[in-house]
Amino acid sequence: MTKKLIPLTALLFLAMFILIMPVLARPLAAAPNAGDIVINEIMQNPSAVTDANGEWFEVKNISGVARDLDGCTITDNDSDSHTISSNTEIDADEYFVFCRNANSNENGGVTCDYDFSGFQLTNGDDEIIITCGGTEIDRVEYDGGTSWPDPTGASMTYNVPDSGDTSNNIGSNWQDSEDTPQSSTYGDGDYGTPGAENHDWMDGTNGRPTAITLRSLAATSPQNTWMSLTLLVISITFGGIALRWQKRKN
Repeated sequence: MTKKLIPLTALLFLAMFILIMPVLARPLAAAPNAGDIVINEIMQNPSAVTDANGEWFEVKNISGVARDLDGCTITDNDSDSHTISSNTEIDADEYFVFCRNANSNENGGVTCDYDFSGFQLTNGDDEIIITCGGTEIDRVEYDGGTSWPDPTGASMTYNVPDSGDTSNNIGSNWQDSEDTPQSSTYGDGDYGTPGAENHDWMDGTNGRPTAITLRSLAATSPQNTWMSLTLLVISITFGGIALRWQKRKN
């Protein structure tokens, strides 16, 4: 009795079908609704590289489901405009980085998810507006230091306060990423956390009791010299406790 062999092409087709079935079975992500995508971190003025190479901003999907930004626009209040022209699916709770230059060897060492053109981040005041199908999804309007941070070589990071208005379009809800106890650099040395969770607040802004002055201790030496040891700040953060002190001779 002659055995019939399954053709190699049939085996390859079967293997490919098995591999792509999970992708085919996954429902297509819908466009976001207003508030689903939140602008979370902005690098408008890098130091390690030029602005044209090193500008980026990060968003987070807080909708609980995957969202697709294909066809959405990134604009400001002036003439800057970019239409996202490829599948840009962002999973639930994912951080997603938009860059002017996606080449990590040129952009300061950022791993980018999408590179844009026709849009730039002014070092002073500017806006980032994300619109999908005529619906504004999110916007920020930073002011170059009046009520917003204005760092150089560090990103601005949005941190949801414990009380009050949690809008990410309020400058006091943002902070210089260098001004945190866990501040960290990326790539070529600028401060920020592109593609990752932001660090916590350092001070007591917006109701977070993160700065507490304890007390002063004084002692007299044999030479009748007063040495005052002052515990200046204990910064209580989710990442731990930072203690700083100053020794002063009177």
